Order: sequence, then C-alpha cells, then structure tokens
Amino acid sequence: DLHISSNLFRIIQEAVANSLQHSKANTLKIFVKNEQQIYCEIADDGIGFDWEKSSSLNGGVSRMIERAEVVNASLGYKYTDDGKSIIWVMINEKRSTTEE
Repeated sequence: DLHISSNLFRIIQEAVANSLQHSKANTLKIFVKNEQQIYCEIADDGIGFDWEKSSSLNGGVSRMIERAEVVNASLGYKYTDDGKSIIWVMINEKRSTTEE
C-alpha cells in the first residue's frame, strides 16, 4: 500500500536525519521485516536522547508520531544496555487502511 510505505519511508527518513544531525553516532543501521506485520528498526550507537521531551516538541519526533498515527502504527524508542538508540515502528497491515 502506497499510503503505508510512504509514511514508513518518511519516518525512517526523519529518524536517519535526526541521527546524522544530533547523535554523534559512528554506526547507523536500518532493519525492515515485512511478514504479517511490517517491523522496522532504526538503530545507532550515538548519545541517545529524551524521547518523552522530544515527542512533546514540534520537531522530528512529533512528525514521526503523527505519521505513525496516520497508518495505525506503533512507534517507540529504547536505549539498550550496549549503547544503542533504537526507534522502532510496527504496522499491522490488516488494521491500516486508507478507505475511510
């Protein structure tokens, strides 16, 4: 579905731009899996950030949240013990529809 894929692309694009601009990362990885659901991770080894604070501002994270909501996706952030920042998106294609 073009609606889903274009919003997912824009979420990935925003996450990559934020990583390149702010994270001071040496490595950036994107993982996408498309089976019963579409699952995507954008991970880097940068300095991390405050997801809650960033999501309340009118910037990149809030735009990612808006795009995820448009396609009924789950979107989140985690910082792992080994120093990775991961933004993840999960879209259940059966729930997502543009026919409203």
